[in-house]
Amino acid sequence: MEKRHLLIITVIYIAVCAYYYIRMISMTFPGFPLDDSWIHQVFARNIAGGHGFSFNPGRPVAADTAPLWAIVLVPAWTIFGPVTGGIIMGVILQGIAIIAIYRLVQRITEDNNLAFLATLFSVFFWPIVWGAMSGMETGLYSALSLWGMYLFFISGRSGDIQRYGAYVLFTLSFLTRPECILFIAAAVIHDLVTAIKAGDKAIRPWAIKILIIIAFTAPYLAFNYSTVGIIFPNTFSVKVMGRDLISAIMRNDLKGVLHTVTVYPYFYLQHFYRSAVMINPVIVLALVPGILKFMGFHDENRAKRIMFVLLFLGYVPLMGIFAPVTSAAWQNYRYVTNLLPMMIIIGITGLFWKTKAEYKRYKKALLITGLILTAGGIFLAFFFEYFNRTVIPFLVQNPSFLKIEDFRYLTGVIERVGMGTLLLAAMVLIGYGHSFGNFRKFIGSSLVKKLVITAALLGCLFLTIIRSQRYADNVRNVNECDVASGKFLARIGKPGDVVAVNDIGAIGYYSNMEIFDLWGLISKEITVEMLTNDFLTFEYMRKNKQVDYMAIAPGWFLYLPGRTDIFHPIAELKTENNTILAQDKIIVYKAYWPDKADE
Repeated sequence: MEKRHLLIITVIYIAVCAYYYIRMISMTFPGFPLDDSWIHQVFARNIAGGHGFSFNPGRPVAADTAPLWAIVLVPAWTIFGPVTGGIIMGVILQGIAIIAIYRLVQRITEDNNLAFLATLFSVFFWPIVWGAMSGMETGLYSALSLWGMYLFFISGRSGDIQRYGAYVLFTLSFLTRPECILFIAAAVIHDLVTAIKAGDKAIRPWAIKILIIIAFTAPYLAFNYSTVGIIFPNTFSVKVMGRDLISAIMRNDLKGVLHTVTVYPYFYLQHFYRSAVMINPVIVLALVPGILKFMGFHDENRAKRIMFVLLFLGYVPLMGIFAPVTSAAWQNYRYVTNLLPMMIIIGITGLFWKTKAEYKRYKKALLITGLILTAGGIFLAFFFEYFNRTVIPFLVQNPSFLKIEDFRYLTGVIERVGMGTLLLAAMVLIGYGHSFGNFRKFIGSSLVKKLVITAALLGCLFLTIIRSQRYADNVRNVNECDVASGKFLARIGKPGDVVAVNDIGAIGYYSNMEIFDLWGLISKEITVEMLTNDFLTFEYMRKNKQVDYMAIAPGWFLYLPGRTDIFHPIAELKTENNTILAQDKIIVYKAYWPDKADE
């Protein structure tokens, strides 16, 4: 990496992060933009205090989908405390990931200027900056997966030390963000296909790779099984709620299987690009030309570039199949922050990488695909209302319970899917246009290049500055509701008190109470049935867990807030201009159980 490029990128990156921090403290005290950030801090504090991997001290629980991040936070928490330590680690690790972007583009294109340009775009992508400042694991899994990809690209043979290093980093990234298991899968498939084509029957490289994967993952999977009875953390079951493919197969649910292999992955796909185009339309619209260059240029790295492309294209739909929660863009792309640099790399090469790639073989397929997507998008966006009575019931699990307001909402969803489909059509047709030499010549002209780069960078920078306000509001919302609730409970509680909550992070960190998690992230007693019917949760508490307090967003529950004979409201913590929380208030209740003396 050229020193001047490193210096420029470092200065800009630090300046942007500092601007986000200054914007935050101008509105509230230092904190995090998600309550989940505080969950990691609770685990880090308990590990540092000798209580093991636990949320309630001394009770081990598999409830953190980023266990490696919690471990990495321990020294930062010990030295700097929760907020400063979390932000410093996030900024450093995301910065390391940004350097990996430069090295990857440099390796792929052998063009330092393109590498610098891709890295510059990454610094100005607001979700990357938000992730660096969030106290979440985004910087760590981005650094691990992107540097793993770089090591994979520079390795020559399957048994090279760099290839083993890539497997180590991919496996560690899985321990930081479970979706990163796709990086391991992509590497294994690439190496398997390459070995078959070459007739390579060597056993030693495969033995070492398998040993690497098992050595790093076995303790994690064993810990999960020993604490919650399954190899996945408890958070997976709670968030997915049986909507994934494996769960549908296990309960012989044919409709669920159809959803997970058709509706969910496509919803994820179009929503991701529909959201990403709002960050930088130039990069998104240049993706298909970039894919053509990655796949159509024949050199020694072609198979690795194809792996890169297939991983990028399959990542989001596979999330919809195996872990459907909301969307890949949910909570400012916190689940796919490492996918954004991959998108930037492909987009930048699509615009400006001069290669002798083959285009003719893809022209017909691109044209047909683009026309089909255009027709489908028009149908969904403009004519869906005439057919929705038959289609919407297929999209929901229990159509007999479909209310009119739900029906109207789903109609709007499908209309937005139509616009997302039209965007996909535009991306494919731009790729088709790129297969013509005159179009490529026009895009590659010096004047057009300068105009495109200037407009795209300025747009990115403007949006990053605007989004700093959203980041500051996120932190303020969490501080005014979750952090304030935890501190309030700490003032009124006494040792041994138990509080039932639905946001466990900040309340768990500050309240000094035992947490009973009504959403089931750390309380494995909470079943999926309880999540959909909180009367069952109440009955469980009445018989087994008579809590002393309850601090909840009342809109999350239908039954519990109405039991005013048991739960007496004593405080309301409210925030204005809510930008991140599910509801703009938390109500704290004192519990009075009829068969439990009030101490």
